[in-house]
Amino acid sequence: MALPQGWVYTEITAPDLRFAWLLLLCLACPVVSAWHRRRWSVSTPVVTCLLLFPPAFALWLASGGNGRYFMPYILLVGVASVGVLYAAPFTRPMRLTMLALIMVLQSGAVWVNSPWQPFDSLEWIRWRTSSYFDVDVSAIERHENVMYVTFAGQSHSFVAPYFPASSKWMNLSSFEGRDFLAGNEPVVRGARRRLRENQDIRVMLRSQPRQAEAETGLPNKLALESINGYLAQFGLSIKSHGLCWLLPSKSLGAMTMLVSSDTPEEITKLKSHAGFWVCQLAFSGTRAATAEGRAQTEHAKEIIGRVEQLCPRLFPPGQQELKRVGYGFIRSYSESDATLTYVVTEGVVYVKFLRALNPQRIGVVDEILHPSFQLRCDGFISREGLPWMRDL
Repeated sequence: MALPQGWVYTEITAPDLRFAWLLLLCLACPVVSAWHRRRWSVSTPVVTCLLLFPPAFALWLASGGNGRYFMPYILLVGVASVGVLYAAPFTRPMRLTMLALIMVLQSGAVWVNSPWQPFDSLEWIRWRTSSYFDVDVSAIERHENVMYVTFAGQSHSFVAPYFPASSKWMNLSSFEGRDFLAGNEPVVRGARRRLRENQDIRVMLRSQPRQAEAETGLPNKLALESINGYLAQFGLSIKSHGLCWLLPSKSLGAMTMLVSSDTPEEITKLKSHAGFWVCQLAFSGTRAATAEGRAQTEHAKEIIGRVEQLCPRLFPPGQQELKRVGYGFIRSYSESDATLTYVVTEGVVYVKFLRALNPQRIGVVDEILHPSFQLRCDGFISREGLPWMRDL
């Protein structure tokens, strides 16, 4: 709980020293009481509170360890700490000093990972104007009966009120890992039907100013290829002669990543190109793939399947479809918080755990496919939290 690293107990880094403090206090009090022969008596409510922590902590860690689901005890730990300290066999000045110390330490821990910072925080965009979010939709505000598809994990639903009421929306990220074009689940069939029935389908995604045309701010060739590469699994593609629009957003402009080498002119251009891209799509209902692409996919399945066979506990097969990305293929495993990546250009397979800092190399393709290849499944850096247990 005290380690300042992400994915230990929540997505947002938020070290909490109070649990370690409470544990040390509970260990120190009986020792000091026996040494100085001072009476130490904790009230019944505080004892009841303390007895709740061990089983609750164990159940919480066993069920995922996400901080939001431990919130009642995150609130209780401060109260319990003060209750134990109040009855501690120390002098009053000593108790006040210890209370002030932990308050300073915890405040420092929160300060170095402030929840009010613009990045990696509890908020994405600050609401400073009368409108909760700035986006210029004047280029398409009169376009009726359009279906917008998005694929961000966090949907763009907050901008929907700016669009005509006849607009329809679909988030494709909900279908990742499924065979969208051949799947028979009712929700997949319904999504395909909606795509077939709509005449005007458009993709909407947050623009990438560094991958935009310098003059128009629209996606460049590399960006278009990347977008089409993702959409192919859903039978969608940007129309070859279709239109694209940039919807500028000052709110997203304020969040644009900048580097120290950017000139004032470049910064102005990047912020002016921040917003959303909207491009017309065509739905073919089939995955466009060449014979070479199909062969490469089958080869990737063989490689990833071999790793799954060697470590089925970490990489249980059948959880998700193999996904093609710009540099190769990936498959994620929710049970172990791991992702296998096959980088085609290198011919190397890596594994990345959410709680590990870096990807870890498994081996080259020829090694992995050889019958004598062995993989130590307990040798990965994954859930360890202590600095001396991490290969940084």
